Amino acid sequence: MRPPLVTAEEIIEAGRQIRARGEEVTGWAIRRQVGDRGQAKRLEAIWRERGDSAPPVIQDDDAANNLPTPLQELVNESKGALAGQLDTIVAAIHR
Repeated sequence: MRPPLVTAEEIIEAGRQIRARGEEVTGWAIRRQVGDRGQAKRLEAIWRERGDSAPPVIQDDDAANNLPTPLQELVNESKGALAGQLDTIVAAIHR
């Protein structure tokens, strides 16, 4: 039997890199990440077995940090107002 073209460690690392970009980790995405080596079905099976199975976290901090200061202040004020309204709604539902 011939050795696998891609090691489990390479698969896990590739999956983490894909996830860091905010993309879904699939067998084909892993295959592209490791240089078009291996069978997509096997790559995905190993990722599902050993990799992180939580959904990807998409961090878009740059978009929030690029807002002009007056707009960022409005966003922050709105967040506070929404949080207050949510507390009121939850309390009313609970009663």
